[in-house]
Amino acid sequence: MSGIGSLLSMARSALASQQQAVAVIGNNVANATTEGYTRQRIQLAPGIPEVRAGVVFGTGVTVSSVLRTRDGLLDQQVRSSASPSEGSTLRRDILGRLETVYGAGTDASIGNALDKFWNAWSDLANNPATPGVRTVVQQSGAALAATFNRQANQLDALEQQLRDDAGTQLAQLNTMARQVAELNVRIVGSESAGGSANDLRDQRDLLIDKIAAIVPVSVIDRPNGSDQVMIGGMPLVDGVDTRTLTLTGPRPLGVRFGSSADPTRIEGGRLGALLDAVNGDIASARAGLDALASAVVTEVNAVHARGWSVPAGATGNWDPLAGPTGSRVNFFDPAPGPSLTARGMRLSDEVAASAGAIAASDTLDAAGNNAIALRMAGLRTAAPGSASGSFGGDFDAIVNQLALDTESATTDAAVNDTLRKQAIARRAGATGVSTDDELVTLIQAQQAYVAASRLVTTVNDMAQTILDLKR
Repeated sequence: MSGIGSLLSMARSALASQQQAVAVIGNNVANATTEGYTRQRIQLAPGIPEVRAGVVFGTGVTVSSVLRTRDGLLDQQVRSSASPSEGSTLRRDILGRLETVYGAGTDASIGNALDKFWNAWSDLANNPATPGVRTVVQQSGAALAATFNRQANQLDALEQQLRDDAGTQLAQLNTMARQVAELNVRIVGSESAGGSANDLRDQRDLLIDKIAAIVPVSVIDRPNGSDQVMIGGMPLVDGVDTRTLTLTGPRPLGVRFGSSADPTRIEGGRLGALLDAVNGDIASARAGLDALASAVVTEVNAVHARGWSVPAGATGNWDPLAGPTGSRVNFFDPAPGPSLTARGMRLSDEVAASAGAIAASDTLDAAGNNAIALRMAGLRTAAPGSASGSFGGDFDAIVNQLALDTESATTDAAVNDTLRKQAIARRAGATGVSTDDELVTLIQAQQAYVAASRLVTTVNDMAQTILDLKR
């Protein structure tokens, strides 16, 4: 009966193993759409053989382990593609928001405000003695300054939003780093005791994937089952230990580990895109607007201060000791500092108080003289202080460069997104769950289970035959 007992033992091990195989398949199917889940497969091994009368006989089958079908190289490819994809996509979106700030081609743009300003001066040149036309010049000048102010404030608001987003991304990164360290502890403890930590490893890999979207990372797998996560050659997570990242600033905005005095260079990912936008794109946009506002203020004042307003009279704003050098009234506030920036641009006190202070003539008490108004209107196409020869051209250059940058960022985002999707698809093909493949494996396990059950039936018939012989 020992032979019969061995046969039954083998059948029982086959039945139990195939039941566990079906359980693994069922778990795979159940998690086919679970984010971060890695397909598992059961690993079977033959039982310890027995030697009878010098002959070796098998003893059935055992389940040696349940393995994840994970590929470290594919993980590396997915993570290395995540940072440029997320970074370029975010930069494209930020540049799109910058284009909205400029409002090129709309009534809210600086280009449109400049056109209205020059048009008002042209009207004044045609009607230098008409008080109402001076009021239009005053209003268009105030509107131009307000447009510069508004766009500067919008840039400030956009920068603050990006700074807040950077803080949010950094907080998420630090939280996920601590979670990775906690999972390291649980994985090492589980596997050192002989258990399986497949689900915990899936959770950890998913967290590292998400970290890689925020900053570029490299991962080192430790022999004890823990992971080391590196940023810029510095460990963010090392086993059970983590290092907290903090923002530095305000300008330039940067990142450093803890209280370290040296910033950590972040190149790529959502955090890198935010830092580059604040320190590069926004700073450049603000410098461009400030330079344009300063040039407009300087050039307009240089012309206006040499002119005469109608009510100036023999003294007016003119210093008799200096000779007939103009009323010396600035159109815009010329004070150094804020007044020469887009944020602080405003009318001079004299012009803001009275449109009558606006000069059209280059001669004292010459009501019909329009020389200054003509020169002012001529700044539309010929401004000595302009980089391109006209202030409208300077603004167009800023907008055109932004359009080129946005187009380039859009192309980069499309390319990097394609590369990332390809990397994700390759990994999914190797480690993800295919319900069709699981169905095939399920049929195989079912057939093996049926065969094992037939073995039980056959052994039972054999035992019954032996019992009948003894009767």
